[in-house]
Amino acid sequence: MGFIADKMKKVLGFEEEDFELEKLESEENYEDLYKAISNAKRIKEDKSISLNDKVNNITRWYKDEYLKEKDDFVRYYSPFKLRDFIEKVAVWYELRYPNHDVLELGVKRKSNLSDTNRILLEDNEYVDLFFSGLDMKDFEWSKFYNTHAFVRGLDEDEKKFFEKPRYPKTICWNNATIDEMPFPTYLDGERIDTRETSYKSELSLSKNGKVIDSKNMRLICNNISDRKLIGMHIVDVINLLHENGIRISSNNSFVKAVQQYELEKEMREKLFDAIMYRIIERGGERVGPKRGLIFAKEFGRDIDVPMKYGMDLSDPYLEDFINEYLKSGGNKNLECLLNYFICKGDYSRIKRRTVSEMLSSSRRYTEEEKELAQKLVDLLASQIDYDVIRKEDAKKLRLEKQLRKSKIKK
Repeated sequence: MGFIADKMKKVLGFEEEDFELEKLESEENYEDLYKAISNAKRIKEDKSISLNDKVNNITRWYKDEYLKEKDDFVRYYSPFKLRDFIEKVAVWYELRYPNHDVLELGVKRKSNLSDTNRILLEDNEYVDLFFSGLDMKDFEWSKFYNTHAFVRGLDEDEKKFFEKPRYPKTICWNNATIDEMPFPTYLDGERIDTRETSYKSELSLSKNGKVIDSKNMRLICNNISDRKLIGMHIVDVINLLHENGIRISSNNSFVKAVQQYELEKEMREKLFDAIMYRIIERGGERVGPKRGLIFAKEFGRDIDVPMKYGMDLSDPYLEDFINEYLKSGGNKNLECLLNYFICKGDYSRIKRRTVSEMLSSSRRYTEEEKELAQKLVDLLASQIDYDVIRKEDAKKLRLEKQLRKSKIKK
């Protein structure tokens, strides 16, 4: 491979398995090089489309970044446990929102009772035994089998995945390296040994990182009082220490607390993204994206993702799905993938259209519009004078008869 081709490959960030550049006879053969690079970019883009690849990338990040300080045993087995958990949540969501309810997402029902409710409540001996005489028309299965009910049934290790990240209740500066906290030092002119527990500099934090109490911070910086720090965020405290010339290493407990919180937050974001990807993939072309949209709205995911994969042109309820997405704050200019699930991994076959283009092409008349159209037809029909029509038909027949006679005489 030529020098330029090799450099271009590295700059674009392609892996070895992404593509193979053909051997170029000359480094000046830029046309062939451009074609090879363009083809490689297309392959790389196609790989990024795959929902399964997206999940694999997240589990790889979990192993390489989130668990990087763990031992090899944990780093080997934990990604498998994470993948199992992702599947468990996806299955729960399928049970909570069965196919027959999800298929008609956004469709106005004549009855408020969903198919799932009818299946669960009708001819159910348990319901008849314990709930006889009660009006169950307002019962909703999806609310009954809610997130809280599901999480309560999980193992303790799995429950933690649903917990929002939080800062530690207390962080102590003395947990840092010795060169950051010299001893002995002086407080109000008195010589003290900062290794003693009573002279630890520490902060009490809320779950979001706000300082709710401060002790002995003047030991670190004489210009900073404990009272001044109350209500500040831990990040702002660190910046304030920097501004006052305090050197803080990467191993400092204040810095580590912020880093761990951000890591936990990123982990949670990626985890719920992975769950959404699996919900979409498992459900298939019609159900998956619609169930994914419900999940995205409930757990604060990007609603563009299920819409992007939900363009099944054979879906009779596609327009309703699009309207539900737009009603939820969607973007009409979002570029979507046509028939992603039909391509069977050959993503080069996928075409793209915007939501607005799909909405115009899948336009169907509503029941109200059909009724108005029928009324217009009936109105026009009522204004027709059928006697005039019969006279015109008779006149037409006479003319045709005369024309045939004239042709015969000739």
